[in-house]
Amino acid sequence: MATKVDEIIETLALSDEKAAGVSQLRNDLKYGGKELPWKTDCFLVAWLQEELSAAGLFDEAVLAALGSDIAGRMPFLKKMLTHDADYQRFVQKASPYLFFTGDNICFGVLEDFARKLGEAFERAGYKVVFQERTQIPQVYEKRFHGNSYRGIFGLQDPLMAMRVQDGSYLLGEVSAPRYFWSFDHPAGFYDTIHNTPDDLIILTLDKYYVEYSKRFLCRRALFFPPGGEGPSKAWRDFDEFRAAKMNGNTMDISFLGTSGVGLKENIDYTREHNQEIFPLVYNYSRELMEHSDEPSDKAFARALDDMHLNDDGQLSSQDFAKLFYEWAGMEKNASKDVRKRVVNELAKSGFDFHVFGEGWKDLGDFPGFRVHDNIPYQQAKEIYDKSWISLNVMSWHKAGFTERIAEPQLHGSLVVSDSTEYLRENYTDGEDIILFDPTEHGIADFPARIKALLSDKDRLLHIAWNGYQNALKNHTWDARVDQFLRMTV
Repeated sequence: MATKVDEIIETLALSDEKAAGVSQLRNDLKYGGKELPWKTDCFLVAWLQEELSAAGLFDEAVLAALGSDIAGRMPFLKKMLTHDADYQRFVQKASPYLFFTGDNICFGVLEDFARKLGEAFERAGYKVVFQERTQIPQVYEKRFHGNSYRGIFGLQDPLMAMRVQDGSYLLGEVSAPRYFWSFDHPAGFYDTIHNTPDDLIILTLDKYYVEYSKRFLCRRALFFPPGGEGPSKAWRDFDEFRAAKMNGNTMDISFLGTSGVGLKENIDYTREHNQEIFPLVYNYSRELMEHSDEPSDKAFARALDDMHLNDDGQLSSQDFAKLFYEWAGMEKNASKDVRKRVVNELAKSGFDFHVFGEGWKDLGDFPGFRVHDNIPYQQAKEIYDKSWISLNVMSWHKAGFTERIAEPQLHGSLVVSDSTEYLRENYTDGEDIILFDPTEHGIADFPARIKALLSDKDRLLHIAWNGYQNALKNHTWDARVDQFLRMTV
């Protein structure tokens, strides 16, 4: 609802920059508390003082902002007029978001995330600047020196810790919240995060990683997983969805991901080449596989305890973070073990199974098992469009969510994934997703469930349709923007 101050501002000829800022602040009102409207009015009176005075409307705007509670609101208005810290925070809120782009890691996934989230912010009425990383030296004065932003997003980006020639931070002269968006365990980015300002905020796709970031990295952290884009045309009802999938699906199962080195290969290599660290490698690997429902940092802590390397808790939180930084990558070996066991079970079961990634040709020659090269992330969505079932194996995210669930569901594919705490809380196995335990027993039982689903396309499609509806409501990029604004306004 427009306030009287808004009505006055509507009569002003504002610059594009300030008009965009006013629009953003109005959008914020739906997410803020009951005091936000009048506080926003007070800020706008101060921020637009020059324009209001030129139009002879400043006094009228002041009275409108104060309303009937002059005594209660006057102290805040004075703070705005003196441009105190609260005023600067409002300036940030009225400024654009900044996204670093130009990173081709993981076949363009992070670039796609930056673009899709930024575009979703634009659809929600917020101004966004996409900054190509290679152009930063040329635009440093314009973009970074003394500017304000509503937020700066770096996707696992070392630029967040970058320093310029005088030793100051690249982002040191920028007034903005800084978001380091991590899609792996944040422990693996200790070196970057440790060398950033204390006010850095970590965004992470796993709730356990939020706890870790606060305790061991001493940074504020928010649970914020990626979303999905979905098809260009939405289905109006189940019948339309069913007809589209019956005509368009050409693959029983698809999986996107490389094979990679598992724990056994890592253990064998270490036994042969580095006996000094072999005991810890062996114990950490054992803890990972025996407690496959827990995050890797807990497995590592138990391995240290088992070997009496942290008796009486002599390691400080920072010491643990520095040590685990060197070992966090082993969780990927563990996830590769699960990935290879699942793919092997499905491959030898005779399904029409398509995998896209490196290393799978060594698995063997099975009827229906087809191995393809890696593909760009945008092309992956075309695969989801054609797949009855899309397989996901988490990279050891035990309370997390990824785009490999959102995106296939939004393209109408039935997602089959190893279970996480977040999935159990937000989905129902057998109703809008298929979940399995990443244990030896859970993986062994897996192919029979897949065969039953592929033999009953009507049931499969109903589960896929429910998953599509869940993702459409809760896991699009637009839904992520709504989630982010609720956390940060």
